[in-house]
Amino acid sequence: MKKSTALFFICSLVLISGFNAQVTSKPDPTASPIEVKTTTTSIHDKTTTIISTTSIKTTISTTENPKTTSNPTTASVSTSTSAPATTPVPDPQAAKWSISDKDNVIIVNMAVQLSITYNVKNDEKVKNKTVLIDIPSNNQTIASGNFSSNLQTIILSWKSSGAGNNSFSLTFKKSNVSKTYWLSQLEVQVQAEDLPGVDPSVTLKVFHNQEHFNTSLGNSYQCNKLQPFSLMKENDTQIIGYVNITDIKFQAFKTGHDTSFDHAEVCAFDTPDIVPIAVGCILAGLVVTILVGYLITRRRSQARGYLSM
Repeated sequence: MKKSTALFFICSLVLISGFNAQVTSKPDPTASPIEVKTTTTSIHDKTTTIISTTSIKTTISTTENPKTTSNPTTASVSTSTSAPATTPVPDPQAAKWSISDKDNVIIVNMAVQLSITYNVKNDEKVKNKTVLIDIPSNNQTIASGNFSSNLQTIILSWKSSGAGNNSFSLTFKKSNVSKTYWLSQLEVQVQAEDLPGVDPSVTLKVFHNQEHFNTSLGNSYQCNKLQPFSLMKENDTQIIGYVNITDIKFQAFKTGHDTSFDHAEVCAFDTPDIVPIAVGCILAGLVVTILVGYLITRRRSQARGYLSM
């Protein structure tokens, strides 16, 4: 009886071992890994093998390859529309002109710029327009003039932008009584082609009829500062422009043919700064001298008073 029982257990063990071998030898490739624990329990010399599934470990590893989505970059082009730079009008250049007749000479050295303001009608609207015209300092400007006993005029002419000529004249007047002469009139003529928007058949003629720069006969006159002269139409009081003259030096009623300037009478604006400084120092010295003399005299008077007592 005991032998048959032992044989039964041995056969059972063999069958269980074979079944276990089949289970572990052919794993399902699609199945999750299974962890198997075998517990052997010995009870009264009986060996029982219990197969217990304690845990099923399923590991799902998902690796996502990052997809780099590159958004197209829109390049923004900044276009700055700026007004073209305005070319500044250069200052006029000084030049020397002279004319002569049999026994007289007029000499002028200066830089001249004309500033003319006029009305332009556009789309039923009237607008003011200003043009600047420099008298050329090169050979393009031709000097001519008129001579009389008491009046002398020098006329400077240069070609306009069209077919005509512009002109600027200075008239000098003298007095035999005072033995002086002065600038008595300025006249400007500008062709329409140099005045955009003006009737092409119109020639602008403006004047300055005031006396300036009284000078002794035989001397020249010099002023380096800017001298603006207002311009008006004939028999009109409305100012429509200016003649701006700098570095002016002139001499009229000069006898002979020499074109060099004689002794110059300088305008008050060109007086050197040393002159008022010197005058101020002299006045300050006089004040100090008078004050010191007063104090000395007073002290002596007081001393004499003490002695008399």
